[in-house]
Parts: sequence; structure tokens; C-alpha cells
Amino acid sequence: MKFIAVSDVHLEKNLYGQPALGADLRDLFNLAATMAIEQQVDYLIVAGDLFDHNRPPSDTIEYVSGVVKRLRRAGVTPLAIAGDHAKPVNGNTWEKVAGFSHISSIPCFAGADYSDEPSQVIQEIQAQLDKAAPGTIEYIFLHGQMPELWPFCEEKKALPLEKFDLTRHTTSLHAIILGDIHKPMSKRVPLGSRQLYLGYCGSLGVTSGDELNKQGMMLWEDGKLTLLPYELPRKFITVELKGDDVAPVLALESLRNTSPRPVILIKLLGEMTPAVAKAVQELNSIGIVKTTKVRITDTGEEEHINIRSELKTSDRFEQVLAELLKDDPRASEVQKLALQLITAESPRDVLEQAKLSFYPSKENVA
Repeated sequence: MKFIAVSDVHLEKNLYGQPALGADLRDLFNLAATMAIEQQVDYLIVAGDLFDHNRPPSDTIEYVSGVVKRLRRAGVTPLAIAGDHAKPVNGNTWEKVAGFSHISSIPCFAGADYSDEPSQVIQEIQAQLDKAAPGTIEYIFLHGQMPELWPFCEEKKALPLEKFDLTRHTTSLHAIILGDIHKPMSKRVPLGSRQLYLGYCGSLGVTSGDELNKQGMMLWEDGKLTLLPYELPRKFITVELKGDDVAPVLALESLRNTSPRPVILIKLLGEMTPAVAKAVQELNSIGIVKTTKVRITDTGEEEHINIRSELKTSDRFEQVLAELLKDDPRASEVQKLALQLITAESPRDVLEQAKLSFYPSKENVA
């Protein structure tokens, strides 16, 4: 048996507000199908999040259906489970609507659609394991977070390996393959006298700036894993800028006539000086530019600075608000209100008091 497994395609993802990058995700899904046909695999498997949301437009469904039909004509069976971005609705999935068969329809596979109740996923997989004849399940497919691989599990996604009773299939089970975490990672754990592979496929394309390292698509043949290298539809270039040094920006001039237009990810180490701001602005004529301010932590790790990453504690709120409201005569008043909203047990009461302060009732006006 031979198959390719991918996950987290996220069709309809609006990356950086650029429709062209969404089209790239379609191209990558089509590439996965082409590679499956060229490799003459039995199955192309999507371990969740083929779609980015539960409202895929009809043209996207038609596109996926066309790819699915191409696979079937070539003798490749398309299989899938639903992920958390396009959850099952009353037992139905968009993957099924687009023509995929469910992974569990193949006797040697076990697989379950995503659920916010991980116990349901565990029960569903266990039922499949118990129903199958001993020593027949070879692969399990999940969309969630396994603490043995990902220690920062969300409660609604946690699927601990210890919750699964694999004893009936220790002689046949090769791997548990997962979607959800976009960075590929894997390890082997003991299973009877053998080793069981646990691994994330990783995102097929780029849905954020830290997903540029593509190790390859998973190709499994007779229990052995090979990574098939592939190229992204366009170049992603990362540039670090600090102070007034614009030389790294000027070096990108050679990309001016590149097609399709590259994505240029600017890491700003420090403040945006006028010289750097002008240079970055001119990059828009070369490619798609995304600028992120980066702070190096005490441990040497990068921390991307934006409103989401800064708003973690009241201290950081205070720092960010002070910077945003610099030279604004209302700064102290707005800062005080924002901090009250963060820390108050009842933000609604704080807002009601603020309304009385900013818009006093007639009874309170002298």
C-alpha cells in the first residue's frame, strides 16, 4: 500500500489580505494531486483543514471537486477527515460534499473528524480499533494536538496517546498521522516490541510567515516514510532591518521582474527610521511586503510585536498604549480606561462608568 498524506491546506485563507496568496494554496493542492498521480499511490489523504472556514464558496467546492475527479480517473482514491476550521455539521463535511471519501472507509485505516470534545474523537477511534479484526489497522489519522508531540495542547484539542488502547493492533500499526500543528514534527514511541511513528504533516502551503520550511510531503509505502520535496508557488524572502541600514532592501532590486511577485517579510529589529520606512515603501513595487517588529527576548528567541502579542499582561498593555498614544493629550485618560477594562471583573460596569464620564446625563449636568 502506498499513499501521500498532507494537511492544513486552508483553501480560502486570506493571507496578508492578498488574493494571489490564496490562489497559491489552490495551486499547492493541485500539485499534491499531481504528485499523487505521478507516484502512482493508492490514496491521497488530507488530515484536516482542507478549507479555512465553514463557508467555502461554490467555485472553491467546484475546484476541489475537479481535482478529486482527476484523482479518481487516475486510480487514486481521495480520503479526508474534517479539521477544526471547517467542522462537521450534523455529521456532514465539506470534504464529503467535494467528493472525498472518509478515511475510515478503508479497512486498514482509522480516522475521525475533528470535534471540540476530544473524548468524542477518542471514542470514535477506539470504536474503529475494536471493530476491526486484530492486527489489521495500519494507520490512524487525527486532527488535534497530541501532548507527546506538542506540549502546549489546547484542552479542546488534546488527544493524549495514553487514551487510546492500541493493544489489538500492535503488530500492524505503523503510524499516527496528524493535522492541526502547521510545523512538521515527529517522534517514535515504543509499541509492543516495535516503534510507532507519531507525526504532523505540517501545513501544505504558507498561512503565516513562520511556515517557510517545507520538508516535503509524506509518502508512505509499506510502512516506510519518504519525504517528497516540493517548491512553493512563489518565493518568500525574509529580511532583517536594524537602524538606518537599508542595504538589505537595496539587495532585493534583483527580484523586480520575478513572476509571480515574491513575498518579502521584513523583520524590524528596533524602530522604523525614516530611511528604512522609505526603503520598505519602495519594496511594494517589487513584491508583497509584510513588516513585523521583532524583539529578541532574554532567552535569545524572537517575539513578534503586534497588538495581539503585546497584550498579554497589564504591564505590556501600559507600554504599548504609552507608545501608541504618545503626545496625545488624552493619553492618560485612555490608558487608564484600557487598563481598567483589562483587569476589571465586570468590564461592562467600567464602560457604563466611562459613558457617564464622557457623556453625562442631563441630571448630572449643572
